[in-house]
Amino acid sequence: GEYELNDDVTLTAKANEGYKFVSWTENGELVSIEKEYSFVVANHRNLVANFEKTYEITAIVNPEKVGVVMGKGAYSHGDNVTLVAIPVKTGYEFVNWTEDGEVVSEDVEYSFVATSDRELIANFVLLDYYVSAVANAAEAGEILGSGNYNHGEDVTLTAVANEGYKFVNWTEDGEVVSEDVEYSFVIIKDRNLVAKFELLSYNVTASVNPENAGVVTGAGTYNHGEEVALTATANEGYKFINWTENGEVVSEEAEYSFEITKDRNLVANFELLSYNVTASVNPENAGVVTGAGTYNHGEEVTLTATANEGYKFVNWTENGEVVSEEAEYSF
Repeated sequence: GEYELNDDVTLTAKANEGYKFVSWTENGELVSIEKEYSFVVANHRNLVANFEKTYEITAIVNPEKVGVVMGKGAYSHGDNVTLVAIPVKTGYEFVNWTEDGEVVSEDVEYSFVATSDRELIANFVLLDYYVSAVANAAEAGEILGSGNYNHGEDVTLTAVANEGYKFVNWTEDGEVVSEDVEYSFVIIKDRNLVAKFELLSYNVTASVNPENAGVVTGAGTYNHGEEVALTATANEGYKFINWTENGEVVSEEAEYSFEITKDRNLVANFELLSYNVTASVNPENAGVVTGAGTYNHGEEVTLTATANEGYKFVNWTENGEVVSEEAEYSF
């Protein structure tokens, strides 16, 4: 416009869409890089507001709010652009940059030269982890709950012992992490767990009835499925009758064998031997004897021989051998 000498002048440059202001020049010389250029009129002035083409580089995050993008904005033609994708929500990681549905980069920092407007998407994905859980021995039990889980999910592992085994604990890298059959945790990384089982053991007790009637061998502690052999040996004057458990007969064999699957409490039953004592008279009708009958082992027996009239007692014989010459024979 027209101004009087010494008037104050302010020129303002406003860029249209797609452009940005660069500088004011006069006769090819730079006079200001400010959009608003002020001066005092001292002579005619012929100024040029210089603009250059700009491109809008936009970038959004997918899914929303799980990350941020640094570097978006307006750039001049030929400028170097670097976009950086940064996850801000725990459990997410950057996957790639896409534009119009096409992958343009898999680098967290995506650099390019600005030659047009760009609308990019920084794609993130929720991390997933693998939970490996095995038994310390394949035959010992079964594990439920292993597999793939997304970050932050609740995981519950269950250890199911097979017959004859019991669960002991969960370990990871040799360290005990739980002693519960069901182990629950929130997943934030890959896990590699071992369920420790051990073979059940049982007590086998064996007693003698009556006391001191005999001895038994084979009682003790056995692992599940082991073969147990109990042997009952009668002491002198006794004979073995049977094995009982909880009052029930389980075997009549002195050697009782079975596969152990639980605690056992057995009784070896014996009974005292009994003997028949017979006594006869020779010759017949020469006298009478008393004391014959049935006796238990170790009992005292007294046989008495009384001669009939006209006879006298001579001796006691057994199998033709004289065993006593006393009318009262005790043994």
